[in-house]
Amino acid sequence: QGELTYEQNLTNEYVKKYAKLAKTKAAKLLEELKAIEGMNEELAVKIVDLMPQGIDVLRLLVGKGAKIKEEDLQSVLKAVKSAE
Repeated sequence: QGELTYEQNLTNEYVKKYAKLAKTKAAKLLEELKAIEGMNEELAVKIVDLMPQGIDVLRLLVGKGAKIKEEDLQSVLKAVKSAE
């Protein structure tokens, strides 16, 4: 495959700096989140990216229009904490 281009190197460094989970753990968490009723893939990806630690931050991500039950929000937080 050869050497990375300048842009690829920048992207690679950014990902290394800001990625909070290894690829395999992130993929597993994403699948867990998508299994929750009312959770769409876009929201699940946001949660994996940001790894919210509290219910207030999670509620901000979810928004008012989402149809996710309170107990499911707690399940999301447990999954996030166990994935770390």
